[in-house]
Amino acid sequence: MPDLTETKGEKKLLTLEEIAKDLRVSKRTVVRWVQQGVLSAYRIGTVIRVPEDALQKMLKQHWTEDTVGDES
Repeated sequence: MPDLTETKGEKKLLTLEEIAKDLRVSKRTVVRWVQQGVLSAYRIGTVIRVPEDALQKMLKQHWTEDTVGDES
């Protein structure tokens, strides 16, 4: 079976667990983003994979830096 996370010259596909770990959110949160259409993903049988560029696009559109405590 091919390793979907290591494609040569093509988009890297991430697991929901990888995204959750990197962003320090629950896997359920990532699933919710996919269900709401906030994050694009592919379903391959019972497996869900997210293209790395789709994650980057979502972060640019929806993620803001935390400015709590920055009162300057």
